[in-house]
Amino acid sequence: MLQKVKLPIKALVDYKGIIPESLIDELLDLSKSLVGIRVLHLNATSFGGGVAEILQSLVPIQNDLGLSSDWGVIEGSDEFFNVTKYLHNSLQNGKKFQLTREQIRIYESVNRRNAEKLGDQYDIIMIHDPQPAALPFFLNQKKAKYVWRLHIDTSSCDSSNWDYFSTFLKKYDACIFSSKKYESKTIPIEKRYYIPPAIDPLHPKSVEIDRDLVRKTVSGMGIVLDRPLVTQVSRFDPWKDPAGVVKAYRLAKKEIPDLQLALVATMADDDPEGWKIYEDVKKMVGDDPGVFLILNNDINTNDLKVNSIQRYSDVVVQKSLKEGFGLVVAEAMWKQKAVVGGDTVGIRMQIEDGKNGFLVGSIDECAEKMIFLLKNKKEAEKMGRVAKETVREKYLLPRLVRDELRLYKEILS
Repeated sequence: MLQKVKLPIKALVDYKGIIPESLIDELLDLSKSLVGIRVLHLNATSFGGGVAEILQSLVPIQNDLGLSSDWGVIEGSDEFFNVTKYLHNSLQNGKKFQLTREQIRIYESVNRRNAEKLGDQYDIIMIHDPQPAALPFFLNQKKAKYVWRLHIDTSSCDSSNWDYFSTFLKKYDACIFSSKKYESKTIPIEKRYYIPPAIDPLHPKSVEIDRDLVRKTVSGMGIVLDRPLVTQVSRFDPWKDPAGVVKAYRLAKKEIPDLQLALVATMADDDPEGWKIYEDVKKMVGDDPGVFLILNNDINTNDLKVNSIQRYSDVVVQKSLKEGFGLVVAEAMWKQKAVVGGDTVGIRMQIEDGKNGFLVGSIDECAEKMIFLLKNKKEAEKMGRVAKETVREKYLLPRLVRDELRLYKEILS
């Protein structure tokens, strides 16, 4: 049987006062014709990374609205996740390499095995990202509608691997990109939707917490209280540029000598590259007592630590070189932080430069904006208030649920 993720219970009514009443009414109206439809969301990991965080909240809300939604996770070996990391880099970053026959065999055999675990009980099967994308190719479910939900940018993908990979996509009835700018022009799927991700304001990572608990939690990570703190919450991934953040911190520290930096990460099961990047950054940091590399894979404490450190930090950074969206940006903005973000499509969707945060294209610029926010507290607070309202208007979970319900109605009709 397919491995299903145990889900919390959530209710749409709990979002009253956070989102407009009109959106709640629209969701209730949309769901009337979808009661009882069976939906499966399928991805590569239940912990670590933005997809897992979204599904943890989105699927329970769909169930609260009367749908019958499941969240499944594929099973794969370390070999498989090494192959899919290569494939991910090739599709998102245009990194040129040719999949070997053995890599192709590994990728297809894992997808085939997972396909064999699925019954014929679903009306809609939504596959997230490249790892399980070939699975429908090995299924013989005539009833199900297949949707590929891509969370990365494939606009500059490597053509040699795309030609191979895209053969699996012909099975899909629709696909979703976070931005129109992300789609490959040669994708063999006619129905294309453009739906940005969203955060759950009631998730333990985003809810309001007591200031004393914040200070206690941050202190427990070894950080010195009442000294300025810059934080990036992100995987150890070259495209999140943790090394660039360390360099920017060192530049800013010349003007603010007691500055501290925290790099906070979970190590996802489907990202074997992360440990190498972590070791490289650890070596780069050396014995600097002002830098904290915080790995937190304890599901019971991760949310509290991230929530606390984002709230406590004077500046939150997300210096991505390429970013599908960056949920951590929206999470920090929701906490009224003016984020210093890399000038990428996903972050530009959220940050309006100089109004609710800053967009930066270099290490020097990143350091400059850190210093500005650290030295201009009132301006930082003003920008933070605008940042929160940006997220309220565009990037909260119920809006994402609404957009997906609209899609379900269209493809089922």
